[in-house]
Amino acid sequence: MTLIPNTQMVMGREKRQLAEALSGRDWHAVKQGDARMMDAVSQAADDPSKDMATLLKELREVVGLYRDILAQCDISVQALAADTVEDDTVNTHG
Repeated sequence: MTLIPNTQMVMGREKRQLAEALSGRDWHAVKQGDARMMDAVSQAADDPSKDMATLLKELREVVGLYRDILAQCDISVQALAADTVEDDTVNTHG
């Protein structure tokens, strides 16, 4: 049985919390979670007792989560831009 170091457990917990914040579109919580995630990743990577295979698996999942965050940001920016164009059209023609 492989023991997972506490630093990697913390990283997994931060990943779940960040995913929950994204799911709820809570951008303030995403910002806070991002800072905690970076700290957790750094701590896990620097841990001399790290399980490299588990760490790499978690890091792949973290990268996927950040892809999801960026995709949602793009969607939100496009929606805001469309709203702005629509508001400008109504204001100039209304």
